[in-house]
Amino acid sequence: MKTIKFTPENLKRHLRAHRRVIFTTRDKVIGSIGDVFKIEGAGYFVLRDCSHYRPDKRYKLIDDHWREEGFESKEAFDDELNRIYPGPRNLYVFELIEVFLTEDEE
Repeated sequence: MKTIKFTPENLKRHLRAHRRVIFTTRDKVIGSIGDVFKIEGAGYFVLRDCSHYRPDKRYKLIDDHWREEGFESKEAFDDELNRIYPGPRNLYVFELIEVFLTEDEE
């Protein structure tokens, strides 16, 4: 099982947007569909989907996912992406859905 880290502010934003589904943008592949992740402060989530965006498709990523990522506007999402991932690079959007594990599975 892997752990995904969020800053407290980002986790709060994600959980406000969707309690049981979290979308997160990263600059590298974090796992494969079906992998289970622990998100500290939120529980356990299984990777359900992954979308890849080349640098020339950054604005499509913003158009497709700004609400899902919990942002108030496309501009706010773009500002955050530029702060965390400056410059052109491949980005991946992961959709994780909450799962409930038994003690044996944890």
